[in-house]
Amino acid sequence: MLAKPSRPPAEACVHAPRPSAFAGARCHFGWHSDEPVTHVVSGNGSTNTVLKAVHMGIHAVNECWLKQSAARWRRQAEETYPIQPSAVQSLPERMPMLPAAPTLEQQMAAVRWASQELVPSSLDDNQRVSILLRFAMGAAKRPQLDFLLARFDEVEKAEDADAAEWGRVVGQLEDFVGVALLKAVGQAALT
Repeated sequence: MLAKPSRPPAEACVHAPRPSAFAGARCHFGWHSDEPVTHVVSGNGSTNTVLKAVHMGIHAVNECWLKQSAARWRRQAEETYPIQPSAVQSLPERMPMLPAAPTLEQQMAAVRWASQELVPSSLDDNQRVSILLRFAMGAAKRPQLDFLLARFDEVEKAEDADAAEWGRVVGQLEDFVGVALLKAVGQAALT
């Protein structure tokens, strides 16, 4: 990954590599690396670096791609965060911003938006539900949500899981997420 941040290189070295490091990415500040460049992250679409990346077929993305990938602990779809010389508006600029303690209506609106604009329809229903729940719940609740989703996956894959175990896992998810939001996420994932 080649970072061409909008801030001075010294400050960028502090901020850019850290979010990418969680995924094993290596951040370079020039084309001179021995490793292949897979992404160009830039705050400015009118640089020679972005033009070179577009010409070479390398992903040219804005800084929100890196931040959102780190925040969601999953590489985000590059086409959602384009940076091009034409300076088109990217989806993150239209992304609904959730407050620290969102209302159910705010969460449901964010889920509807994400299901249409952010989460690829090529994913299976369980993957879509998992991503939409993580999006709606936010980073603060992610560890407990991830634990419950992992438990749900275990029970789903277990051949000897009984109805009581299913009931416990689903009940824990309903208690944590809320029945209304869980239903809204389920419906959004299926559309």
